Amino acid sequence: MSYPAVTIGVTTYNAQDTILDALNSAVGQSVEIKQIIIVDDCSTDNTLSIVEQFDRHPCLEIYRNPVNSGVAVSRNVIVEHAKGDFIAFFDDDDISLASRVEVQLSRILEYEKEFANGA
Repeated sequence: MSYPAVTIGVTTYNAQDTILDALNSAVGQSVEIKQIIIVDDCSTDNTLSIVEQFDRHPCLEIYRNPVNSGVAVSRNVIVEHAKGDFIAFFDDDDISLASRVEVQLSRILEYEKEFANGA
């Protein structure tokens, strides 16, 4: 089955111990991921340097809030820069099954077909 383009958005703050596992689970999804956007919310640990060294996805974009602003502001940055038809938000400590995004997309598309005439 062919799926629409997906952007994965990851908000992060002081997650040096978990961010690498979260990013690996994002790139390990069973459907093609168009883009991964990471927004660092002014981490004071090594989170940003770990993210900057992560090179496992060709369309990885990294942003850093100018001041610590919280998850809502960080997610708005993701929405502003997303190029996918859908956005899947991952937290900086998520380790998702490889089928996570595929299952979510399948359910959304099934719902749209059944209840929204494919809209």
